[in-house]
Amino acid sequence: MLPLFMIDGLLRMTDIIQMPARFCDESPLKRYLAYVFWRFSKVATLKVALWTAKRYIFKRCYGFYKLFNKVHNNRITFISLRRDDISGNFAFVYDKLKNVDGLDINFILNDHTIADMSFKEIRSFTKACATSKVVVLDEFTPQIHYIDLRPQTKLIQLWHACGAFKTFGFTRLSKPKGSPQTTRNHRSYDYVTVSSTYCKKCHSEGFGIATDNVVATGIPRTDVFFDDAYKKQAQEKFYKEHPNFKGKKIVLFAPTFRGMVKETAFYPTEMFDLETVCQKLPEDYVFIVKHHPFVNDVQPIPKKYKDRIIDLSEDSELNDLLFVTDVIITDYSSLVFEASLLDIPMVFYVFDLEKYINERDFYFDFKLYAPGKIVYSLEQLISAISTNDFCTERIKPFADMFFDYRDGKSTERVVKLICDNLK
Repeated sequence: MLPLFMIDGLLRMTDIIQMPARFCDESPLKRYLAYVFWRFSKVATLKVALWTAKRYIFKRCYGFYKLFNKVHNNRITFISLRRDDISGNFAFVYDKLKNVDGLDINFILNDHTIADMSFKEIRSFTKACATSKVVVLDEFTPQIHYIDLRPQTKLIQLWHACGAFKTFGFTRLSKPKGSPQTTRNHRSYDYVTVSSTYCKKCHSEGFGIATDNVVATGIPRTDVFFDDAYKKQAQEKFYKEHPNFKGKKIVLFAPTFRGMVKETAFYPTEMFDLETVCQKLPEDYVFIVKHHPFVNDVQPIPKKYKDRIIDLSEDSELNDLLFVTDVIITDYSSLVFEASLLDIPMVFYVFDLEKYINERDFYFDFKLYAPGKIVYSLEQLISAISTNDFCTERIKPFADMFFDYRDGKSTERVVKLICDNLK
């Protein structure tokens, strides 16, 4: 809208359209800027008013359905802002639950905030929350915390990440963009599922809930790592789609994003020069680029190395790629937990470690516990890979700390938790 207001201001400055009398400053530039900012403020005020109105309607809709509808003891609603299909932990849990007789299972899968919701979406969301016995999340879902779920409705957070790596929630009170102490966010959870007993204290602190509300069930989507048939299927699928990678040393480059929120997320691709890496490493090394879903900018692939590099940031399940990976290059991604289950060598390319610690921080001493070789420059990274210097002895202690169960039955434990709360 701002460019339109700027054009409108220029037209008024040239008297093609009359300038409102209130803008009478002697300086033409000040008069012009005052008008443009005034127009923009009107729209901004309207947006705030619309957001306030929708939040009011959202609460009242929930109150209406809560008053005139009962809780259905067989109804489960899955809500996710990070996916638009049944995938991740939800897919594994749903695959088990759909075989249980008499369940009414619903899904709300989109990234719409209350301000973005249509009135139909508001009705669907609030009615589902008001009538479900169990509501299941897999991510921070602010809509839930604007309403007071009734006591008989249980809210279960299947947090999407394994382990406890980067700080989040109330642990970040003193950090940039950290949650204020007074927020209701996260405090509504009746249960949070985690991968190990060690993680319970971290998630209790991060979510502002009692440690007893954090349950070490394991993470459903990690069950595939103990399924040999699935592993074989994933490998066959990959090599069918990328036959030139068969028999090569596959390096997975999977960093996390920089920035504080989805809207501003990025990765400084200039810090990982694909051409230099390909030049320095032997030709039998090939690369899969897998950026975080929040990162929209595509990393350029040098034309002469297109047979050695593929970018699968948009169209592949990250876990499936681990079955064909020989070495992982990452930084602060929670991918390291899944990789530790498969004992994959890792290199941590952390050129901005101190800055990241100051802004985000970790639940443990990164330099002490990272399950692989830590490097700070591209030259060190290339050297570590070419000499097989991966500090692999650090992987097992890391996996032991963050996984209580390595039996492929995490989904069963989560399903039991859900079903127990339907009673």
